[in-house]
Amino acid sequence: ECRHPLKSRKVMATQPLGAHSVPYIPELDGVRAISILMVLTAHLHTQMWMGLRGGHGVLVFFLLSGYLITSILLKEDRANGRISIGAFYLRRTFRIFPLYYLVLGVYCLLIFGLNFSPEKRLPLANALPYYLTYLQEIPVGTKDLPFYQSWSLGVEEKFYLVWPVLAFTLLASRPRWRIPVTFSLILITGLTAKFLTPYVHILMGCLLALLLDLPRVRTSI
Repeated sequence: ECRHPLKSRKVMATQPLGAHSVPYIPELDGVRAISILMVLTAHLHTQMWMGLRGGHGVLVFFLLSGYLITSILLKEDRANGRISIGAFYLRRTFRIFPLYYLVLGVYCLLIFGLNFSPEKRLPLANALPYYLTYLQEIPVGTKDLPFYQSWSLGVEEKFYLVWPVLAFTLLASRPRWRIPVTFSLILITGLTAKFLTPYVHILMGCLLALLLDLPRVRTSI
């Protein structure tokens, strides 16, 4: 059994993905660091950094998120023979919602209560119904919108309302269908509309986790 992060990747690769714990992959930390730097350059809003296309960094995060969440669900499915949808939703809720609403509350306090950046009062007031109902990706594009960077959270959380039900409940008795269904969803979503692009990248991460869970793939890497 391989639990320590400094153990060799070769040993970890011999274990079924998710049988005990999702393997720690140090290289992913480097990918995250590069993605963070890319996103930071995009938020500088200066011509000097525009060529880096830093906004693509968030798409890498979407892919990693799909991969890691699906790996965790595969682990639970293998260990218990099923996944607990309620427990999954509860974990996601307590992982994201408390800090999200705390930060939103700080924005409201500063802008509405203490009158910081008064020019942002109207944009925030207009966007607040979307923020409160976790639809914060809808008003993205408003130039002076505070907390607009939270749009990616809205995309991810809505995806994870659907993905466990589809892949691990509706397809629980047909696990072999998960890969073709996921691949089909990538094609359909990618060809439907540009605003669905983030979901394509999350699905790509899900597909990667499903492929790496195949015994013939695990033994070949």
